[in-house]
Amino acid sequence: MKTFRIGRNPDNDIVIDDDSLLVSRYHATLKVYDNGTITICDTSRNGTYVNGVKIAKGVETAARREDKILLAGDIPLNWSLVDTYSTAFVGNTEINQYPGSNKETFYKPQEMFSNVFSFEGRIRRLEYGISNIIYAVIAFIINQIVENNYEMNWIYITYIPLMWFLIAQNTKRCHDRGNSGWFQLIPFYGLWLLFAEGEKENNRFGRNPKG
Repeated sequence: MKTFRIGRNPDNDIVIDDDSLLVSRYHATLKVYDNGTITICDTSRNGTYVNGVKIAKGVETAARREDKILLAGDIPLNWSLVDTYSTAFVGNTEINQYPGSNKETFYKPQEMFSNVFSFEGRIRRLEYGISNIIYAVIAFIINQIVENNYEMNWIYITYIPLMWFLIAQNTKRCHDRGNSGWFQLIPFYGLWLLFAEGEKENNRFGRNPKG
């Protein structure tokens, strides 16, 4: 039997370097038995799909080579590569192989405003600036609504996801500079984030969002 662990963490057999964070750290396990039987077990946050149907989490589900398997509904499995000791996924991905290793790495570039409520990863100055503009515009609209109709003061509850969005985006911009998200509490540091370049190389928080 061959077992292929799939996910973002580097100790998986199949490493998915997905900056969009749709793929989980330990997403799924594919098993190919000696008699040809194949099963896949989902252990992810965003699910694994077989022929468009989301399979049950934690349950080994039978699969065939004719099936279309998608990680997080986005990354397809290339069955022609399952016969070898390494497996690969194809699609809108860039494939690299580490020298001296039988592991495959798949990099899916991060799109702007993907996972805006996540505190993981990095964003560039443009996304950071637009995020702050979005926050300011929505906050202004909320305040205008309440000022013109005091009975609508319940709308202030929308500040909860709005503040979450802003803090998460600010945190990822701090990461782009190589700093913890707590740095956003420093007075006027937000202005520095607007103009300062991010680290050009990959850092401990993730890949350079500029590619």
